[in-house]
Amino acid sequence: MIVKKSRQIGGKTLSIEVGKLARLAGGSAVVTLGESIVLATVDVAEARPGIDFFPLTVEYREKTYAAGKIPGGFFKREGRPTTKEILGCRLIDRPIRPLFADGFVKEVQVICNVLSYDGEHDPDVLAGIATSMAVMASGAPLKGPVGWTRVGYIDGQLQLWPVDGRRSESGLDLIVAGIVMYLGTLFRRFTLFTAISIFGVFLGTAAPILALSVMSGFEADLKGKILGAIPGFYHCACGDIFRNLSIDHPMGRQFVEYAGKGQLVPDRPTVELWRQHIQAVSGQQAFQPDRDWLVLDGIPRNPSQVEMLRDTLDVRALLWLTCADMGKMIERLQRRALHENRLDDANLEVIRRRLAVYEKETRSVLDCYDPKLVHQIDSTLTPLEVLRQILDIVGTLNR
Repeated sequence: MIVKKSRQIGGKTLSIEVGKLARLAGGSAVVTLGESIVLATVDVAEARPGIDFFPLTVEYREKTYAAGKIPGGFFKREGRPTTKEILGCRLIDRPIRPLFADGFVKEVQVICNVLSYDGEHDPDVLAGIATSMAVMASGAPLKGPVGWTRVGYIDGQLQLWPVDGRRSESGLDLIVAGIVMYLGTLFRRFTLFTAISIFGVFLGTAAPILALSVMSGFEADLKGKILGAIPGFYHCACGDIFRNLSIDHPMGRQFVEYAGKGQLVPDRPTVELWRQHIQAVSGQQAFQPDRDWLVLDGIPRNPSQVEMLRDTLDVRALLWLTCADMGKMIERLQRRALHENRLDDANLEVIRRRLAVYEKETRSVLDCYDPKLVHQIDSTLTPLEVLRQILDIVGTLNR
């Protein structure tokens, strides 16, 4: 699938196209500013046995054909990378290397090729943006997207994307790369493609996020999956994210340990894993924050997680599925767990312990939001009636 986004930034149009070229690569992106065009491709290989470091390779090449020229004189072929190309590789490598998930040791290769240079917009910064988009499209665990921009100081004013012809007049030639995650409250505006500010970070506009809260754990995941099947909605179940982890993954082992005791995984790794998942599905275009409603299931689980996600989520509704008959709730939860072959969830003692944890920690999540956002639904009604009530509530929400 080809995705193209364009935005006016600093009086110029920046365009990003994902999946247009190099479709056999793990991820690819084409970035255009003026008539300067850069293609970035990314491939991810399996980790080599015994490796204890992150093998990231970045290559950035500026061939003369991009400017419509052919090498002349004694050297008629282009050989090893020039100093500018080597510095371009470092410009890309340094900002993104620490943003890969801890413990990620798969081999990642990034190749950036300048397809066109218009003589005004240096493509090195565009290569950084293209790399960020290509890595996210490949599914690699990058805490992005990452924004790059060049800032100049000409005629007494700061300017974005100063043209190469006037950079010699500039009192400042600054390249800045960054992500919103390290800028506190700015992280709430997350989206795959957003405006690049004067500091070169992706800010974006707040995406309305519909939270389907599993306040009782009572078949809300089924309703969430049904809602997620509707175009314009994306269902994200935190429990499924954990279950899809390999037992060899540190978080996978931690989840099994806590889930087997009916306890909640600690807040910080839970929120971090959720953020990585959202970034990955956004990069794959499975979830588009600027268009889709995010149906949350199983997060936030307690007031602490609410605070950690308050600047990230724009919660418009909480659907509280209740069941007054505790015995019926336990019976149906056990039957569901057995049907889905989740034996750890089918243990009666584990179910009772989880319900106790809910009463102690999760129920208080309701007090963290405006009461007008909370919609109580009797889940003992017929499935069709419960779904009808949910759809009625959703139908009243506006972006």
